[in-house]
Amino acid sequence: MKFRAHILILFSLFLISYSSTDVSAHSGRTNSSGCHNNRSTGGYHCHGGYGDTTSNGRSTVESYKDSDLNGVNDSYQDLQEIGINIENMGFKDGEQDAEYGSFQENPKTPGELSNAEYGWYKEGYKKGYKTKIDGIAYEQGYQKGLGFKSTITPEKFAITSKAKAKFNSGYLKGQTEKWIYTAKLAASESKPLSLPKDLPKDVTNLAKDAYEKSLSNIKKEEEAYQEGLSSARKEEDYSVPTKYEGLSALYYQKGYYTIFNQLINIKNTALKEGWSGEKYKVPSAAEEYNLQYIYQKYYEEGKRKKIIDKIYKVGMIFLILACILFIVFITYKIRKK
Repeated sequence: MKFRAHILILFSLFLISYSSTDVSAHSGRTNSSGCHNNRSTGGYHCHGGYGDTTSNGRSTVESYKDSDLNGVNDSYQDLQEIGINIENMGFKDGEQDAEYGSFQENPKTPGELSNAEYGWYKEGYKKGYKTKIDGIAYEQGYQKGLGFKSTITPEKFAITSKAKAKFNSGYLKGQTEKWIYTAKLAASESKPLSLPKDLPKDVTNLAKDAYEKSLSNIKKEEEAYQEGLSSARKEEDYSVPTKYEGLSALYYQKGYYTIFNQLINIKNTALKEGWSGEKYKVPSAAEEYNLQYIYQKYYEEGKRKKIIDKIYKVGMIFLILACILFIVFITYKIRKK
């Protein structure tokens, strides 16, 4: 009996010793995030069993605490590593909010954090937001300057001086391009230029310059076009005057060949009809392009060529007859001898 009692006492002592060791390794209660300090080692660790993401697509606090930076997904992390992970989570959430310009001075987290943990998260959030907003500020300003709707208001970019400057620069660029295009369009349609009164002075001046320059170019292009028409009507060889270059030279070419192509058709028609003796009738194309004189000129030339052809043929007949008579006469003389 005594031997059995000793065995029982030793077994009980063993169990008590094992229990106390386990408790000392995980001393202290866990916080709301499932983490606590390890008093025996001086470290800080969290227990797993948490999800990875929330319904809005953000990573949960627990998933960041559970993921070691060294790639080992174990149950122990030191305090510095957890701080970096939580700051990274805040950075990504800040970037996400920057896409919509919804900056939060005190951002809501997808899980409960201690004061220290929230400080890490908030710091990362601000860094992420500012980094992203700096990157998209110019393009957002440019799009808004062009007149496109933006999901972010200009005030959202005032969070950093860099973002504000980039947004304003992009906006000015967009406004400049928008109103220069508007000015050129108004000039091409011979409409007066109308600009907003609150438009920046530099943009206003550039738009006015573009309008005046466009009017001048349009005038020169029209002048080149008309001169091309005139040159073709005179049946001159194609040669662009040196005063025209670039686009105005193309307008000269356009004017010249607009008439030249019609002129060739009208000329051929007139020659054919004058030759055949058809009734004189000016084609509609000649009237449309003011080429009636061309039709008349070549119709008469066709008639003259017909008369010349007839004279030539009659002359050939008389020449042949004369030759025949000459041969007969010579033959007669030879025989008479």
